[in-house]
Amino acid sequence: MGVTSFLALNPYLGFNKLMEQTMMRTHLRVPTALVTIWLAVIGLTGGCAQILLAHALHEADLSVIMPFDFMKLAWISLIAFAAFGEIPTLTTWLGGVVIFASGAYIAHREARLGKS
Repeated sequence: MGVTSFLALNPYLGFNKLMEQTMMRTHLRVPTALVTIWLAVIGLTGGCAQILLAHALHEADLSVIMPFDFMKLAWISLIAFAAFGEIPTLTTWLGGVVIFASGAYIAHREARLGKS
């Protein structure tokens, strides 16, 4: 299948490619060496965090690990406030409570089901 027939079958792809090319020509900048280093550090630490979480979930019970994982909600809020002066809105707090409560319920239920 040629490029023309593919674009005819998927018009959204053609529009997206057009917008992508326009944005690249007008807004794309090559990152500096410092930005590239920071991106690499962020990628490596994020990858290591995922590997460590997977290992922790393999070694310990879910009900032990997940409270530590949910603490990242609080840490993200604190860092956003300290670094950017961002004050969480009421909907942000409510969303955090819903996420934490549902995760705590699931972990509690799974721990209870695992014992029986």
